[in-house]
Amino acid sequence: MELQLETRFKSVGIKAERGDSPRDLTDILAQLDSEPLTHLMLGHRELFHSNLLAWFFKQFPDASDRVFGAFTLGRAENAAIQRKVEREQKNLDLYFQWPDRHPLVIENKVFSLPDETQLYNYTSRAKENGDTPVLWLLSLCDPNWPGNRKVINYREWRWLSYQELTNRIRSALPKDDHSYSAQTIHHYANVIELLSKLVAKVVVANTNETVALPDDTRNVLSDSRLISSMEKLRAESVAQRVRQTLPEEMNGIPVKSGFAHGAPLLDWFCPVNLAPDARAGWQLQDGQFRLALILPHLAGTSEQKIRDRFQFAKMNENLFDFSYLDEHLDTAGKSTLPPSNKFGRYNPAFVYRYKKVSNLTVIQLKKAAYAVAHRLSNVVEHKE
Repeated sequence: MELQLETRFKSVGIKAERGDSPRDLTDILAQLDSEPLTHLMLGHRELFHSNLLAWFFKQFPDASDRVFGAFTLGRAENAAIQRKVEREQKNLDLYFQWPDRHPLVIENKVFSLPDETQLYNYTSRAKENGDTPVLWLLSLCDPNWPGNRKVINYREWRWLSYQELTNRIRSALPKDDHSYSAQTIHHYANVIELLSKLVAKVVVANTNETVALPDDTRNVLSDSRLISSMEKLRAESVAQRVRQTLPEEMNGIPVKSGFAHGAPLLDWFCPVNLAPDARAGWQLQDGQFRLALILPHLAGTSEQKIRDRFQFAKMNENLFDFSYLDEHLDTAGKSTLPPSNKFGRYNPAFVYRYKKVSNLTVIQLKKAAYAVAHRLSNVVEHKE
C-alpha cells in the first residue's frame, strides 16, 4: 500500500512556494477597506455581485454586450426575444437573452464553488426554458477543470474567473464616461481585482502548506466576515486536492468542505452495507481528525437512541482504528479520544472518535484520506 501511495502522490506534484507575506495581505486589505463597495459586498455576497452585474447589463447596453455577448454564440435574429437579463429564473443566478444570440446562463459563486450535483440541477433547469443557453460558472476560485471546461448532464460548462470578467469590463467601458454610474463600475472592477489577489494568497498552492489558514494570514484578516469567507475558500481548495487522491473506485464519492460551529471542516463518507443508509469515513475540523459512522437508522436524541448508536459503533470498532493512519497524521503515541469503549457524538446520527492533529499539511491529509478510502474498500463493500 505504501508503494501505491507514493506513486499516486508523485503524480500530483508540488508547486513552488509563493513567498507570501503579511505585508502583501495588509496592502490588499487596506485597499479593499477603502472601497465602499467592499462593505456592501460583504453583507450580501453572491446576491450583491449578481445584482450589480444585472444593473451593468441594463445601464450600459453597448459595453455589457461586448462583455457578456462574447461568452455566447450568435444565431438568426428572433424579433420575439427581447434583450433582457433575469435574476433567479428557476434559481439560475443570471439569465441573459438577446434577439440575435443564444441565451447565456451564469452561475455565480464568489467565495465558494458548487458541487457537481448543483450544476447538474442547474443544467436541467436551463433546459426547461425551451432554448439552448450557453453555461458559465463565474467564481474567484478555480474549479480545476481540464481546459476550464466540464461536461455535466450532457452539457458543457465553462469557467469564467472574476479577474477575466474585470478585465473585460474595464476594456468595454467608454473611456470618456465620468458619470456616477461608470465610476461605480470602475470601483467594482477594483474590488474584484483586489479580491482575486486576496484569494490567490489564501487558497492552497503547495501540498506542504497547512490545511488550516496560517495564523499570520488569519491575524491580518481581522474582519470576521472576511475570515470566514477565506477559511471556506481555503477548505474548498484543500478538498479539490484531496479529491484527486482517492482510489478510482471511490472517485464518485465527494470530499466535502463546509463551515460549522464557527470553524471550517472537511469530510468524506462512503456508503457501507452495515445498515440502511449507513456511511463511514473521516472528518477534519478544529484540529481533530475524526473517524466516524453516520447511522440514519438509529437517528434520534433520546438516551435509548444514543445508546443504540454507541453499541452499533462498538460492534464495528475496526472502523475507529487509527493504527494505520498514525504514520500519515503524525499521531503515533497520541491518545484516541474519547477513550476505549466510549464515543463522541453529534446528534442525530453521527458517532466518532478522534486524534488531535496539529499543523496538518495537505499532503498528510491526502495520504490519510487515501488510506481510509483504501481500507474501507477492502473492509466493507461500498455501495455503487
